[in-house]
Amino acid sequence: MKKTVCLLLFAAGTLFAGEAVRTEAGQAVDVYETGRYDFDRDGTMEQIVITSGGGSGGAIWYIARLNGEKLSGEIQGNLTLLKSRPGFCDLCVKRKIGADEQIFELYRFIGGRYKCIRRKAENNHGK
Repeated sequence: MKKTVCLLLFAAGTLFAGEAVRTEAGQAVDVYETGRYDFDRDGTMEQIVITSGGGSGGAIWYIARLNGEKLSGEIQGNLTLLKSRPGFCDLCVKRKIGADEQIFELYRFIGGRYKCIRRKAENNHGK
């Protein structure tokens, strides 16, 4: 687990260079266990709604307010919160594709919803 988090934070730091993302402030979030989290740090929880187990790529989920208003489209993968900006946290999402490829995505809260602003694929070549 520790190796995975370090890899995720390193990848986020290299993928999102120039975005002023402070990866040392990253926090891994287990979407299966967490359920609710205060994504905008305003004292009111938002919820992580799982729509599918997703297979080897991870769970498929979205973020919503407790009243049901969706704050993101469906997202697949493991979640790390990047607390680099005031307001809503940026999200780093990692998912596996096949045996040796991973996708890293950076989501930012823009215009009332989380939107993917960066995507990078990495091929591990059996590493």
